[in-house]
Amino acid sequence: MEAAIFFAHDKKKNFDYSAVKDCKSTASENLELRFHRFPKLNEVKAWKIATKINKILSNTKVCSLHFKKSDYILPGKLILGV
Repeated sequence: MEAAIFFAHDKKKNFDYSAVKDCKSTASENLELRFHRFPKLNEVKAWKIATKINKILSNTKVCSLHFKKSDYILPGKLILGV
């Protein structure tokens, strides 16, 4: 699986980390990663299954290493085959 990597953002005090078991990614050490909150409604069940995270808190995040490039819908881009 080709992970989604982004352009590095400015280093700032960011204490985000990935809640996926055995993932050591942190925002302060990995500037090219993005950290995503769990969706609120329909998709949350699929995310729980995919990440094996059962307890979701308001600050629970998953880093972009756990997503494929095709998982992202970028603004202003035409997505074919959807």
